[in-house]
Amino acid sequence: MNTIKQITKLHTDIERAIFYTDSNTTYDELIGLLHVFANLINDFEGDNDEWLYIGECSSATPDSLLIGAYWHLTEWHGGQYHPTYAAMCSIGQVFQPGMTNGPEEESSEHDVYTALNTMAEKHSENKSVAHS
Repeated sequence: MNTIKQITKLHTDIERAIFYTDSNTTYDELIGLLHVFANLINDFEGDNDEWLYIGECSSATPDSLLIGAYWHLTEWHGGQYHPTYAAMCSIGQVFQPGMTNGPEEESSEHDVYTALNTMAEKHSENKSVAHS
């Protein structure tokens, strides 16, 4: 059974990777963490209130991380067989956007979305430079 301790640890790791400059987590590693995080939450058998309030006083709560990451991945996934698509699908098991169309401006979801877009752009630039 997935525990709050596991979810809390991943939340902290993901938040650090997104919002703190001292993180050594790569974009690809972060996508993997988001994939595992969404699966842990999806499989959590406890009360949702237990994981929803993790990180209340931090940069982003778990739901904000998932919503921002979902919208980021809708624009940045690498196709059906890419790890980014798998992460988006895992998040989609927890966050089902329905008829919405992106994170609200000036929200923590939007902060996550923007930060991930910046990371993806840098990752993409670095890959281009490495192949030159």
